[in-house]
Amino acid sequence: MQCETLTSRGQQQEQEIRRLNKALTEVHKSSVCHQDDSQAGQNIWMHQAQVYKEDFLKERRDKDRLKEKYTELANRCKRIHAELHVAKAQVRWTPSTGSSPHT
Repeated sequence: MQCETLTSRGQQQEQEIRRLNKALTEVHKSSVCHQDDSQAGQNIWMHQAQVYKEDFLKERRDKDRLKEKYTELANRCKRIHAELHVAKAQVRWTPSTGSSPHT
């Protein structure tokens, strides 16, 4: 009777060990999948950050280029305005061509 009890108990323990090993394997598989998902998620975030960085740098270059163009055009406008002012002053001070110098 004692031998049967020990045998039965040993079989129960073996079944429990198999069940725990199976559960452990499932958890390990799930963990590996989760790690793969985490790695994939991290790769996506890294790629997205890289895209945002490139977009930011492109916008900064465009902004700097536009600022430079604006400054160039503003200086050109000032120069043309000064030339116009000089031309207007010359027109005002030029003697009329209709009168003769001998009158």
